[in-house]
Amino acid sequence: VQFSAITEHIGTLGPSAIDVSLSTLCSGMHDLEEGLPLLILACRWLVEACRSRERFEAVNAYLHRFLHLHSAVLAGIQDQFERKQQQNDAHEPTPKELEERKKEHDKRE
Repeated sequence: VQFSAITEHIGTLGPSAIDVSLSTLCSGMHDLEEGLPLLILACRWLVEACRSRERFEAVNAYLHRFLHLHSAVLAGIQDQFERKQQQNDAHEPTPKELEERKKEHDKRE
């Protein structure tokens, strides 16, 4: 219900206008600062539209086009997140290392 106006509006557009609307949400990984919030909103809209079970054929076409346009970016976000997690995990000291650091610190004082 939150995004029903969007579904109504998209339904009034022609195929090329829908394509432009979807493709300009995010231009790639370099555009995440501005594009990611728009992709998130579009995902929420598509989920709501799917759950409504109205205009199923049209919503399916929108979803297909959205995924075709943005799947590389969405997959890239996951890859980036996983790389950062691995880097963070690699740099987290073990409990033994923390204990050794504390001992070194205590010796200096």
